[in-house]
Amino acid sequence: MKAESAGAVLEFLVPAVENEAALTRKVILAVPADKGHYRPEEKAMSALELCWHIAAADAFFLTAVTTGVFPPFTKMPDNIKTPKDVAAWFDEQVAANVAKLKSMSGEQAAKMVDSPFGPRPAITFLNLSINHTSHHS
Repeated sequence: MKAESAGAVLEFLVPAVENEAALTRKVILAVPADKGHYRPEEKAMSALELCWHIAAADAFFLTAVTTGVFPPFTKMPDNIKTPKDVAAWFDEQVAANVAKLKSMSGEQAAKMVDSPFGPRPAITFLNLSINHTSHHS
C-alpha cells in the first residue's frame, strides 16, 4: 500500500475508531456490576470476561497499528472486578492510542506489520479493530 493511500485511509478511519470506542464503552458499562459472573452457558465467557475481551482486543489491534508490533495479549488484571473497571482501563488505552493514530504519517500507516494473519500494512489492523468491536457489540 502506498503511503498516500494509507494516510487517507487513516484519516478516514480515526473518527470511526473514536465513535466505536464511545459505543463500546456504553456496551461495557451496560453490564450490571453484580452480573459480571453471568454465563449464558457453562462454556461461554462470563459477562465480565467478554467485556475484557472486547476492550483488550481493541487495545491489542490499536497498539499494533501505532507501534508496528503486536503486543502479547494480556489476561485480565486482578484489579479489574467490574465492567466499570474495564471501561476505565479501556478509556486509558483508547486515549493513548487515538492520540498516536492522529500523529501517524502515511508511511507509518503503510508499514508492514507481522501478525498472526501474516504481514499486512498497519492500517489493515485499524479496520480489523473496528470490525471486531462491531462483531461483539
